[in-house]
Amino acid sequence: MHRGLFMSQVEKDTRRAKLYNVITTHTSQTWAMTLVKFLLSVVDAQGVARQTPVLPTTNCLSAIPEQPSVSSCPTMT
Repeated sequence: MHRGLFMSQVEKDTRRAKLYNVITTHTSQTWAMTLVKFLLSVVDAQGVARQTPVLPTTNCLSAIPEQPSVSSCPTMT
C-alpha cells in the first residue's frame, strides 16, 4: 500500500493503462479458458489420466433400489 501511495504519477498512469488494456481485452471466455488450461496442467503434472475411469457397473446397478411397477401406482380419479 505504501508503494502505491508514494509512486510517481507517471508509474501510476503506466500501470493503470496496462491493467485497463488487460481488463478490456480479456473476456470471461478468456479468463475461463486460462483457468481450465491451468487446472489441466496441474492435473497433468500430477500424472493423473484425463480419461474418466471405468465404473464397475455391476456394483452400480445392484445399488439402485427397485422401483415399483407402473401398474402398482395409485391412479388419480
